[in-house]
Amino acid sequence: VCPIPAIQLIRIAVGILCQTMEMMPVECEAYPDLRAVHNRLYWTHGEYLGLGVSAHSFRRLPDGTAERFANQRGPSSYLRTWHKPSPQPFALQPDDPSLSLYELRDRESLWKEALWLALRELDGVRYDQFALDVLSQDGYYPGIATGPGKSLSGSAVTPKLGAVFRVSPQWAVYGNYAAGFRAPEGQQLNSALEVSTAVLLPNPDLKQEESNNFEIGTRVKLDRLSLDFSVFSGVYTNLIVEKKDLGTANGLPASTTNKTRFQTVNIDKATISGFEIRGNYDWGQFANGRLSSPFGYGFTRGTNDATGLPLNYIEPAKLAFGLKYETSNWDVRLDAVFQDEKKLQDLDSAYIPKSLTQLQFLVPASTTLNLSGQWRIRKDIRMNLAINNLTDRKYWNWSDVRGVASTSNVLDAYTQPGRNVRVSLVADF
Repeated sequence: VCPIPAIQLIRIAVGILCQTMEMMPVECEAYPDLRAVHNRLYWTHGEYLGLGVSAHSFRRLPDGTAERFANQRGPSSYLRTWHKPSPQPFALQPDDPSLSLYELRDRESLWKEALWLALRELDGVRYDQFALDVLSQDGYYPGIATGPGKSLSGSAVTPKLGAVFRVSPQWAVYGNYAAGFRAPEGQQLNSALEVSTAVLLPNPDLKQEESNNFEIGTRVKLDRLSLDFSVFSGVYTNLIVEKKDLGTANGLPASTTNKTRFQTVNIDKATISGFEIRGNYDWGQFANGRLSSPFGYGFTRGTNDATGLPLNYIEPAKLAFGLKYETSNWDVRLDAVFQDEKKLQDLDSAYIPKSLTQLQFLVPASTTLNLSGQWRIRKDIRMNLAINNLTDRKYWNWSDVRGVASTSNVLDAYTQPGRNVRVSLVADF
């Protein structure tokens, strides 16, 4: 007898599948290398022949048009007509008595269908359009801004394609292409904010970001080991860099009268590439639970193609390894996270912006331990507990200290929290 209630088993199964599957069309999910061939044939305008009552068929014709037709819907009408030979085999007519439906689709209608069908899939065509309209300058210009607010609009067509080749039941190779698009936000175009020693500047000349992204990888699923390795590269036009540190106007240390300036800007051409490894090893059953080890490693680099210099905001490489023990009622997990140091060769300059004397602070490598667990009190109530940074390690995230001088007397203000505890109680209604 299974000690877990059926409804809880369903919830566990759905939770696992949602983490490991990807959205296929709008209304269903599938493993990336196990998509439904049957349905995708319809959605990609593949040819198919339907046999039997009410069966539908689709075939392409040499002139670029296509026929869609269906057999009679009722058994009696189907039996009355199926045995009658067509006067011109394979040359169907709209009034064919054996059909309940006949459509001749021209090239334009097929193209429109292809666009609509592509909306059902991740592999398809997406159209984005945006408009930012400034309706009033009151309170903005003249006033806190140095120039009037600007309206902006634009659009982009972004296709996405993917392919999977199953070498064996346990091993698959895949590749993806996706065009990217990012519209500027209103606050990036028209913002003006001053706080203490910093000022956020608007950028009315900000352009929409577009990219072409490529990924190839392999997935391995063995009895105990699951592994996913991928290599990716993205080529960007007008890459949007959020709140870039421009330094002070004169390069001297920031003050209330000499503020550090921040502004969202475009980089004309840029490339971001890297690789990622993630997986899980199942150690097997121990007592009433199961022991496993999730792991992952990621490395990314970025280059300003116009200057050949690195993109400063790329995070250092990160390695994570965990040990998880899970039972039907509770689980506990210990994770070790290693973050590499930020190296000088990964920066476009050794100095903070607008300075030739103040060196950029480079975050050192760090390793932190995090302990977490969950107790499922009832099927609708669960308690979560996490103790983060168990060893009370002092460390920084690179994104927090970009533009901060190594001699700053407030470096500790940018550190991540020391040992901390989080408790939550979740109830489903």
